[in-house]
Amino acid sequence: MLAVAILIAATVWALVGYFLKCRPFLLYVLFVVWALGPPAWFAFEYFCLFRRHRAKVDFEHFKHGQDTMAKVWVAIVGLLAILLTTKP
Repeated sequence: MLAVAILIAATVWALVGYFLKCRPFLLYVLFVVWALGPPAWFAFEYFCLFRRHRAKVDFEHFKHGQDTMAKVWVAIVGLLAILLTTKP
């Protein structure tokens, strides 16, 4: 959870820097991290964490959480892609 908070804070910081035209490279780095990181985490979470402890957690609850966060992930990656493909 702390890693997600740090990643969101870094993204907001990079967006502010992007609009102030002082840190566009950081936005590219964050785009790669956001594009590859969450899908890797979703796979790790399912195959390594959920499958080991599935008796403790309801699968529908787990699936709903991943589905919700996947939509947030798509929105953030989409926003970053739009910003990176348009000139400020």
